[in-house]
Amino acid sequence: MTQLSIEGFIEESIQRWAEHGFHHTVFIQMREAFGTERAIRTLVREPDFKGGLAKLATIGLVDRSLEAAVLKFPGLFSPADVAHARDRIDVIPKGG
Repeated sequence: MTQLSIEGFIEESIQRWAEHGFHHTVFIQMREAFGTERAIRTLVREPDFKGGLAKLATIGLVDRSLEAAVLKFPGLFSPADVAHARDRIDVIPKGG
């Protein structure tokens, strides 16, 4: 059941991103190759991969980021992944 929940969240997120002209090609390709959770885990752990989150912040969709997915479904990820996702979101400027 949890798997369906994260899948639904990500499908809806991809649609919302596209409505704002954002196509997270790297994530979509990784998701197709490795599955949703592994793709999220890999990208959230990557220290230099913040482009998606930064773009989503500019269009007001941080709540639909990969980092937000980790925080929404913490039982699917390690405590380190959850902490890393939270740290990334915490540095996003508020109200801007």
